[in-house]
Amino acid sequence: MPVFEPIDQFVLAQVMSAPYLGPEEERELVQAFQETGCTRARDRIVLSHGRLVLKAVKKMAGYGMSETDLFQEGQIGLIEALKRFDLGKRGEVEGASGPAAGYRFATYASYWVKAMLNDFIMRNQSLVKMGTTAVQKRLFFKLKATVRAIEAEFPHLPRKAVIERAALQLNCLPAEAAAMFDRLSNADTSLNLRVGESEDGAERGDYLVDPSDTPDVVVGRKIDNERRGAGLMSAVAELDARSRRVVEARYLVDSDDVATLETLSFEFGVSRERIRQIEQKALQKLKRALSRAAAEPEPQPDVEVPAENIAPARKSFQIAEHEVVPANEEVDPARVKYFLGLGMSASSIAAEIGAEAADVMAVIAQQNMRRSRMAHAA
Repeated sequence: MPVFEPIDQFVLAQVMSAPYLGPEEERELVQAFQETGCTRARDRIVLSHGRLVLKAVKKMAGYGMSETDLFQEGQIGLIEALKRFDLGKRGEVEGASGPAAGYRFATYASYWVKAMLNDFIMRNQSLVKMGTTAVQKRLFFKLKATVRAIEAEFPHLPRKAVIERAALQLNCLPAEAAAMFDRLSNADTSLNLRVGESEDGAERGDYLVDPSDTPDVVVGRKIDNERRGAGLMSAVAELDARSRRVVEARYLVDSDDVATLETLSFEFGVSRERIRQIEQKALQKLKRALSRAAAEPEPQPDVEVPAENIAPARKSFQIAEHEVVPANEEVDPARVKYFLGLGMSASSIAAEIGAEAADVMAVIAQQNMRRSRMAHAA
């Protein structure tokens, strides 16, 4: 958390005693710096506008930042404004007549000073990196005040509804406002803080839970995937030669090499519809074979395992041969489509998402059928 530190009194005295610049003198100094890089001209302008920076810094006092750091950042904003200030536009204010009659450097510089201070505060308010998009900046500096105003007007409104109203006023999504409110309401906490008065010196970081899978879960998943893959290949081997060829050409190759119904119809000398029927019937057989395999009890380990720790076997079910193989609702079609786009085969996708290969193939079959119908309708 940032530590508050007031501006050094010597610096403060210099700023408060610096003379103001007249319009013509200001124009000459700006021109001298921009044309020749004169550091004396730059320093005089920066010093004379120190009050502007000081005023902006005082407005940021509520963020607990070091005033010295903020003042230095504001001076950087002054220098950046000095580099970019366009003397030719000073007379464009309505009713102005001449370069000295337009807006002064202070008007232009105030925006740069404020922008630099805002960026500095957002970068240093938290140890956790915070985004600096326009929406996040607006939420960071205006959300709490907006929430307080809404709560004052509607004291009995639930916090969620207050956040939603604030999001509407600040032109952002409620989720963005809620996330920023949580960030602003919770200060950073060191993971090295001692927990209570424990003698073993335990720290907060010692109690964090690792969300990644434990080694036994990883190994178990690998074994399951290998068992599924072996079961799939065993079931495919039991198909007749033509069905096996259709399944392998349609599902067990990389996506770039997938055979179309038309290609297989030419190969076997039958219609596309007949190939589709062979494919669906083969998928039904694979589904039933894998369901039976899943229902079979696994070999018991040598050690005694409590019954509640043994996962119940998956129930087998029958599908009429004239029906299309239903896709398992637990298999996300969008994920299957994504991995297909990466060139992965059905068996590889099944291993990746931890699903039955037959379920993945059923999803792919439905997607292929949907595309075929759309193409036929077109």
